Amino acid sequence: MQWVDNRGSAQPPPRGPQSGTERRDLNRRAGRTAKEPSVLPRFMPSVIGKRTERVDVALNSENRAARTIASASRAMDCGPNCKAKRLLDFVFALIGVVLFLPLLLIVAAAVMLDSPGPVFFKQWRGGRNGRRFQIFKFRTMTCMEDGKDVRQARLGDARVTRVGRVLRKSSLDELPQLFNVLRGEMSLVGPRPHALAHDEVYSALIRGYSDRQLVKPGITGWAQINGCRGETQDVAAMERRVRRDIDYIRHWSLWLDFVILMKTINELLRSDHAY
Repeated sequence: MQWVDNRGSAQPPPRGPQSGTERRDLNRRAGRTAKEPSVLPRFMPSVIGKRTERVDVALNSENRAARTIASASRAMDCGPNCKAKRLLDFVFALIGVVLFLPLLLIVAAAVMLDSPGPVFFKQWRGGRNGRRFQIFKFRTMTCMEDGKDVRQARLGDARVTRVGRVLRKSSLDELPQLFNVLRGEMSLVGPRPHALAHDEVYSALIRGYSDRQLVKPGITGWAQINGCRGETQDVAAMERRVRRDIDYIRHWSLWLDFVILMKTINELLRSDHAY
């Protein structure tokens, strides 16, 4: 088996006051999946070319302008990038590593015994202000895609190993990202980081996409507890995810982070979109 491992800013605008009513309304909506009608047309995969087809993105010839999403303003160091959030991230990530250490060792052994290859999957992702970092996961596939050709996992994907299916269903493959949090590359809560190839494609299709990188990426996020988890089959699905990421940045609070973490537990028990 051949293993593939091809490794390869904008300044945040000032944060202004936001109403307490907005925050309370956002917190009340935590965990509810917004079923908004899609405002985008169905996209034809033959229009943009092979590279876009690989990530299930294409642009209808009648709609060549990039979609626009409201800007994630007011995201400076006194907001979702504040020292209090970083301190809590570090403390809770450290506690998590200690508590889950036996589980981490058991999963590592299972991955090693199940199929040939490394225990950990490492891939370059875009972090805060576009800074690249390597994300850590338990390996769940027979390949290690990185670089310009990265295919999202699909339902019944033959690349997923036997142990990998269990790990992906339970999201246990994400546990090594606690080390990314300790290193300061990620947060416990924030927009999920995407592969660099996907960032490049979607930033051209969705205007405002890069605003989600005004803050550190997270292990879980507002989008994930609102049904935007798993494979993005078209641009409309990615647009819904990005809108929720931008909402999170604009309305951030430590209380909202706490709500998202609690709702994440319920989302993991459902596991409808994990495969």
